[in-house]
Parts: sequence; C-alpha cells; structure tokens
Amino acid sequence: MKTLICGFVIATCLVGCSGQAPVALANGDAGRIVRFTDEGLTPFSYGPLFARVDVLEGDPEFKVTSVDKTGGVRSGFWESTKGKWHFTTADDHWEYCHIVEGISEITEDGGVPQRFTAGQSFILHPGFSGVWHAIEATKKEFVIVNPQREAK
Repeated sequence: MKTLICGFVIATCLVGCSGQAPVALANGDAGRIVRFTDEGLTPFSYGPLFARVDVLEGDPEFKVTSVDKTGGVRSGFWESTKGKWHFTTADDHWEYCHIVEGISEITEDGGVPQRFTAGQSFILHPGFSGVWHAIEATKKEFVIVNPQREAK
C-alpha cells in the first residue's frame, strides 16, 4: 500500500522537478499569469514500475508535463495509455482534475465506478485510494494544492 502512495508522490514530484520553466506569461510580467498550455514543453514519460502503481490490466504508460510550480501549487498535464491500475494519493494534498481527452473510470476503494469524459472535472482528496481505469487513452489538466508546503 505504501508503494502506491509513493507512486503518486513520485508523479507529483516529477511535475515539480521537471526542470521546465513555465510557458510564456500572457502579460510579460514575472509569474502573474501563466498560460495553461503544453505547447513547447517536453513531457516526462514513465511506466507503472516508476509510478509504483499496481497494474490490474494492460500495460499503461504515463506522461506528465509541468506548466507551473509555485509554492505549494503544481499544475500541468498528465496522460495515460489504456490500462487499469490501483493507486493512492498522498495524504498532504488535493488534486483538481479536468479531462481533456479520452475516457477514464475511477473507483474509490469500496465505492462505485465513476466515469469521466472530455470536459468533465473532479477533485481527489488527500489519501484517496482506488482504481483508475483508462478505457481510452486519457489526458487531463491538473492542479495539485499542498497547503502545508511553504512558498519558495
């Protein structure tokens, strides 16, 4: 179970540690408006072993592209090929997700499956544990908020 938590933490770290600078600012100022796009940014690709998720079906591959990382907030794009895996989020952050492409079904442990398609959004609370089933390759925008992390 702890390895599942570590997997999501690693993915979160990849977003924060990708070494990519935020995209061009809309107003030209330093860090006041960041255009939410992955144009010109290079995604980081990784597999389930690196993500430390328990694969239940298929051979999913993941990509994460950091758009902005400011203090306790991380944002960007996450992508997955088809597959199904069990994962657990970290206990110290919330994640807002907006599906851009594809179809995924998310089932909290002990809960019922919830299907999300392009244009739909959801929030994962700290310590979420469940199954992500990418029925079709899925791309999401995400914003992760860690209120305990101090701004740098």
